[in-house]
Amino acid sequence: MDFKKSVVGLRDKFATILFSIGLSAVIILGKHIHLTDQVYQGTGNTIDSYHRYDLAEGLLFACCIYIGILLCERMIKKRPIEIKGVSGERIPLGKITVSSIVLMLLWSPYLYVYYPGFIFGDSTANIAQALGQQPLTNHHPVAYVLFIRLCLRLGQHLGGLTMGLAIYSVIQMGIMALGIGLMVQWIRTRFRLNRWLTWLMLVVFGCSPYIAQYSIAIWKDPIFSVTIVCVTILLFDILYVETDKKQNIIRNILLLISVLAMIFSRNNGFYIAIAIVCLSVFLLFRKMTRQKGIQILVICLIVMIASKFITGPVYDAYGIVKDDEKAESYGIFLAQMARVVVENGELSAEDSDYMGRLLPMEEYQSAYTPCLVDNLKWNPNFQKEVLEDGFFRTYLSILRKNPRICFEAWELQTFGFWSVNQKWVNGFTGNILNGVPRNIYPEYGMGVEGIETKLVDNNSFLTKMFPYTARCIPIGYIHWLLIGVALFALLRLDFRRLTVLAPALGLMATLILASPISYWPRYGLAQQLLLPLFIVMIFLREGEHQNGQNCSFNTLLQ
Repeated sequence: MDFKKSVVGLRDKFATILFSIGLSAVIILGKHIHLTDQVYQGTGNTIDSYHRYDLAEGLLFACCIYIGILLCERMIKKRPIEIKGVSGERIPLGKITVSSIVLMLLWSPYLYVYYPGFIFGDSTANIAQALGQQPLTNHHPVAYVLFIRLCLRLGQHLGGLTMGLAIYSVIQMGIMALGIGLMVQWIRTRFRLNRWLTWLMLVVFGCSPYIAQYSIAIWKDPIFSVTIVCVTILLFDILYVETDKKQNIIRNILLLISVLAMIFSRNNGFYIAIAIVCLSVFLLFRKMTRQKGIQILVICLIVMIASKFITGPVYDAYGIVKDDEKAESYGIFLAQMARVVVENGELSAEDSDYMGRLLPMEEYQSAYTPCLVDNLKWNPNFQKEVLEDGFFRTYLSILRKNPRICFEAWELQTFGFWSVNQKWVNGFTGNILNGVPRNIYPEYGMGVEGIETKLVDNNSFLTKMFPYTARCIPIGYIHWLLIGVALFALLRLDFRRLTVLAPALGLMATLILASPISYWPRYGLAQQLLLPLFIVMIFLREGEHQNGQNCSFNTLLQ
């Protein structure tokens, strides 16, 4: 036992060292990112030159982080906050209902002030598709557009399209309230938390303008994020809570439905399902988790195969356009290649010819914006059909000759999802404004007749009481907490915990590796909703899970 504890201790120290070095490195990287006033549209956003003191400064930061973690660990040992067991008690349906109603009541003033909800540019395109004014495509999830169509048709029977959008907002508000209410009561029941912590979570979620704004935002992100919360909860219950055969079947069915909803509520849901599959494979190597690992694998693979069948033959049968928008998928790569041209990097004759066919070489200087790829791919002279002809061969050729420039391009496209010391990110309040809501910017036009929004009066008491701008916990902070929990779990070979974190890790990977926008919090809403669970899982001890009996908890949490 002492030897085992010694090995675990060494692994934890190594994890602490790796985490400290990683966080220190991104602090140095973030320090050298220089932004202009126009972050997204500005062409002057750059990476400042590195100097010889950066290494020493990085080592100093790493030591401070390492010492800080050790001090926190020592404080925890003095007043242990360990969750040694997991309760298998049934989650009270009545308490979930009450929590959901409380959240909806706290959010409802936003629907009154911004009736029928925030309508964005993406919203108008989805509405036009739902009304049959534009063809259905899979650029936006078809299931999401069909949901809007259902709400609009119901609204037409009750008073018009505006009423239909209000119905959408109410239903979405209910889905969010139910998902968050479930999570709050689930956390309390599973980990036997004190009642005041439950109410604290409800107050934070209910009184946060940032969360309330999502409840009436006609985006796919709120529903998508709730599906990730549900998938995470179900994975935890399958892996940590022992049940009888009937309950196990019910959980498997619910997981199947939740993963299906996740995939069809946003296109990157499929990649998150891949992350769950990849991490759950490791469950097969331990006898204790093998059977449950097989269950999760089979469920995810069935859903993934079914989703491919639906988006393939079924979409073809119903005439749904498969919008294989490579310019969207290749955004990060395009930004890297464009930056090489703008920075006069090394290009072979073949590379130059390809980039010239993609966009006239003289236009890259004005079309390339370091923190946003849209200006490049939406340029009228951008030839997206060239992407079909040897794109990755050219990309790898350019990357091999210009690794530094390509790395800098990636930094400027994604820094909001991993940096922790960018003033612009930490003080970001424009989550709603970035979508150009027609309630606030009517001059952009609705594009669809028959919809009337309640225009915002910035001098109104209600607008100031229930604002459309709000700060939030930056996604980068939450991602580094998630990385820390996952890193410790990985070095401890704690694959149950990693599998539970798989949806969040998969979402994080899609944001950091492949989201060509420097920062937009709505993409990481699921991480913010799951933050209480990430914190609790820091204190959950591997190898000791119970079925609701003889659970040992710290008095601070009881």
